[in-house]
Order: sequence, then structure tokens, then C-alpha cells
Amino acid sequence: MFLVRLGAALVCVLHSFEPSLSSGPEVTPSPPAECPWFTEGSATHALGGEVLATVTLRSSTEGVCDFVLRRPPGKEIKIYVGGNDHPSCARGSKAVVGVGTHASQCSLSNSQRELQQMVSGAVREKSFAIVVTTAAVPAAQSTEALEILRQVAETVAGNLF
Repeated sequence: MFLVRLGAALVCVLHSFEPSLSSGPEVTPSPPAECPWFTEGSATHALGGEVLATVTLRSSTEGVCDFVLRRPPGKEIKIYVGGNDHPSCARGSKAVVGVGTHASQCSLSNSQRELQQMVSGAVREKSFAIVVTTAAVPAAQSTEALEILRQVAETVAGNLF
């Protein structure tokens, strides 16, 4: 406590002037980025367990969201929005109705014995691709991957609209 004269009045100041131990301005960490097109909760539900989310945004309308199932490993949802550096299905691939414009579905080859199913297309001139990876290739896994892919594609296309 100390007294300061302001004009004719004395003002009591209750402030400690202890030296700060910090080397600069106080920095509050920002929360991790969230995927604008698909939530971590939706990915947890779609993949059937806790996921690790990695979000890389180039802008508010372009980026990549990657959701990987923690346990058991081997399932992943990867969402690409905007830009030209993402995969797309070849011309003549199976058309997907109700998921944006010019949407198509295809399988991707993978040297790691994983099954990858993809939907690529556009909504309002914004291109997107969704890749669902499962660890094995049996028919049951293929059906599961296609169901996950359908759910994710509908949600992403709806959020882009």
C-alpha cells in the first residue's frame, strides 16, 4: 500500500509492484481447431470408439480433417475440402445421388492391405473428398466402410451447403 497525491487529495493505492517473473506478455493458449464439416463426436459414433482428431485448416473454407480410431486401430475418416490437392474418383466411377454435385464413389488401392472407400464431389463449387479406411478387406468390413462413408458424405455435404 502506498499514497499518491492527485491534486489536493491523497489517494491510497492497494497494489503490489512486485517484479513479474514472466518474460513477456501473458499468452493464453488457443483451443485446438475443430473440423468445420464433421464433429469429433460424429466421428466417434461413426468409427465406434474414441478418435484422435487432426485438423489442418488453410482458411475457414478449406482444409483437411483426419479422425483415427484409437483402439482398436485401423479405422480412419479423412475429409478434404477445397483446393486441388486432394484425391478424387476417376471418371466413370459410381455416381452418388443426394451428396452434392457430380459426386462419385470408388475404392482406392492401398499397399498396406487396408480397404479404402472414397466419395468425391462438390457442393456450391467447393470440392470435397472423403476417404474411409478400414483395416481388413472381408465383405463385412467393406459393407461397414460403405455405411460409414455414406453417413460422413451426407453430413459433410449438408454442412457445405
